[in-house]
Amino acid sequence: MPEKSKVNRFQTLGLGLREDESAEHSSSSFLRKVQEIAIIGAAAALAACGGGSSGTTSPPPIEYTVSATASPTAGGTIQGAGTYQQGEQATLTEKPNAGYSFEGWSGPGYTGTSPTASFMVNGNETEIATFQQQTFTLSVTANPSNDGTVTGNGTYDYGQTETITATPASGYTFAGWSCSGAGCYDGSNATATVTMDANIQETANFQQNTPTSVNDLYAVTYGSTSYLNELINDQFSTSLNVGAPISMILSNPKDGNLYYTSPLGLGILNPSDNNSTFYSPPNTPAGNNATLDYEAFSPDYSKMYFTLMGSKSDAAMVFDTGTHQFSVISLPFGATSIAVSPDGKWVAFGNNWGSNTPGTGIALYNTSTGTTTTLNIDANASGGVSFDPTSSTLWVTSAIYTGTSPEGLESIFNLSNLQAAPTSIAIPSILNSWCGSPALFSNGKAYVGFETISQSNLGNGIVAIFDSSSKTLLKTITNEGEMPDRMGEDPDGNIDILNVSTNAQNNTTSVELDVLSPSKNDTIVSAIPINTFQGIVIGPDGFSPVSGAMPPTYSPTYASDGKTYIVVGGGNSIKTATNVYMVQNGAVTIEATLPGYSAFTSLSGITNVINVAVKSANN
Repeated sequence: MPEKSKVNRFQTLGLGLREDESAEHSSSSFLRKVQEIAIIGAAAALAACGGGSSGTTSPPPIEYTVSATASPTAGGTIQGAGTYQQGEQATLTEKPNAGYSFEGWSGPGYTGTSPTASFMVNGNETEIATFQQQTFTLSVTANPSNDGTVTGNGTYDYGQTETITATPASGYTFAGWSCSGAGCYDGSNATATVTMDANIQETANFQQNTPTSVNDLYAVTYGSTSYLNELINDQFSTSLNVGAPISMILSNPKDGNLYYTSPLGLGILNPSDNNSTFYSPPNTPAGNNATLDYEAFSPDYSKMYFTLMGSKSDAAMVFDTGTHQFSVISLPFGATSIAVSPDGKWVAFGNNWGSNTPGTGIALYNTSTGTTTTLNIDANASGGVSFDPTSSTLWVTSAIYTGTSPEGLESIFNLSNLQAAPTSIAIPSILNSWCGSPALFSNGKAYVGFETISQSNLGNGIVAIFDSSSKTLLKTITNEGEMPDRMGEDPDGNIDILNVSTNAQNNTTSVELDVLSPSKNDTIVSAIPINTFQGIVIGPDGFSPVSGAMPPTYSPTYASDGKTYIVVGGGNSIKTATNVYMVQNGAVTIEATLPGYSAFTSLSGITNVINVAVKSANN
């Protein structure tokens, strides 16, 4: 009975044992049934996990949202935001809008400055892309810096429109803009606008007014009085009697007035009404009367500096063109040459050319400190003084007297080390030189003319050419004349030399214009006769004009229409008329014959009493 009951239980469990199965078979059958059940259960479990037949369903994956925000909103756009599954890599890319730049990312997934943000997604996340609005610099300058004013400088946002303006100083004209940077303006309007899409550099270019139709040329002549002659439409139709002899005349482009020296003092003439005002200088420290002689403006035209007439003079003068006040500069000697440095810091005074004391040197006045330094040179007389505009050097042209055969000397001082001895260059081929001209600087060279003073050496004037950088003598040119010391650089880059030569046989003196070409190895390419006078310059005793016949001349004056003007007058005794000569394309014509004549006066004792000044075209 017990065994049968067990079999019945197996049947109850569904193992399929028959009741009449023997006991010996019951154990093995039971095991087989258990194995079948295990296999069926494993298959059911596999189907529940997604295996088995296609009729089963998998559970859904976990998903998260990745958001991206631009700050500020107008700064740019972001690509890559959206829905990602857990564990998936998200990639965000920034793109700034015009006028903005990308600064960086911030957020739980990525913080940094890489343009692309990549990170593993493990939850809902928000990334912030920060953008910065771009700003650009507008720099506006004047060229030259003192010849006008400009507006518009500053820092501006991208796309902002800004106005630039250029206003020329008195006596100057706005010549147009030059620029660099996207969106800059390079036109000719004095007021313009620029769009700030990049850094912009604007330069307002100014130029000094020059004659447009040569209607603003002035010449001074005198006999018993002085005349101020104005060229209008190529004719000297205005002649103003200023009532006193005039030695020198200069034009001030800042105020448009003409400044001239006379025994009455400094005359300032307003060309708009032809009225003059005179300002008298004070006495010198020694109590001597001050008669103004050579003059020079400071670079900004705020000051005028003067030498005084007479070898015994002990001072120079400075005149403030704003306050119209004189002040005195004490000097160790009388001065007859003057130059102002390009930066206005120094004024050089050459010692009197009537002095025979070697080593009297140069007086160098410091305009900042008001002090004067004496620079000694091994010479009897200093002629021209000049500053090299490309370097901090002072050039002094002088003469050394050794018995009866002097030689020329160029002394070059380093302004940054005034205690050092100058570089001295002797010109031994010059015989009986009186002195020479200031150096004319052009294209790295210095051109100097040396005069002849002995009748036995007529025709031995010298033009010396130096390398202004190495301070070496390159060559000398023996000139046919005796006085090749009035020079100018014409618009073509040639060096024009006004030269005076004499002919003792026929008792004449001639003036010619020699044209020296730097591009042709500094040779004279043409000699243009200007005029011939009766009488010779050099007398038996050296520098003594015969019959007062020396033709006073000044350096050529150049007009914007390509013409060159030269003023030449006769002497006091023969009273030859003063002519204005116009040179164009190698041809010479008399532009005008002026009233009065050039002369030696008892006041100045000098020959350079003719001068030309160019006034501003807008006056």
